[in-house]
Amino acid sequence: QRWLTDYAGLRKERTSHRVDLVAIRDYITPILGAVPLRTLRKSHVLDLQARLKSRLSRYKRPLSAKTVNNTLTLLKTMLVSAVDWDLIPASPAASVRQLPVTKKAFAFWTAEERDRFLRFTEHRDPAFAELVAVAAHTGLRKGELKALRRHQLDLDSRQIRVDATWCEHLRERLERTKNHEVAYV
Repeated sequence: QRWLTDYAGLRKERTSHRVDLVAIRDYITPILGAVPLRTLRKSHVLDLQARLKSRLSRYKRPLSAKTVNNTLTLLKTMLVSAVDWDLIPASPAASVRQLPVTKKAFAFWTAEERDRFLRFTEHRDPAFAELVAVAAHTGLRKGELKALRRHQLDLDSRQIRVDATWCEHLRERLERTKNHEVAYV
């Protein structure tokens, strides 16, 4: 709780803070919540890693190595803060290595596949087909598309001002993009 208030609450974006809160609630606290900080050992951290690796996600599949690693990174950050605050002499997670992550190849649609999908969606849901067409031709992120408003479109110059995004975690429109920069597409 102290880390969420004194570290994450002051240094992190609301979106990142929310993600951390959920990871602590769903992954770290159920496994390590009963272990007093001063008695926390590397074996506890390794146990957390192993249990998360075998845990099922909300989609009834094992958690990905990336999710386990993200949780471990969060725990390491929390423990470094505990060291900085003189609550523990050293981080028991410092030497715990992350799981290997296999990178998946990213497959792009060909122009023919894109056009076939657009023809299919035009008959079923014309509004969705328009959204897919904008996404396919601009490269906008899902959140940027969801946050798009009429005032961002300049039809005369055929430009879109990208200056906002939709945050699923907070369920609200944020008046900034992921990288905090305004872009024109």
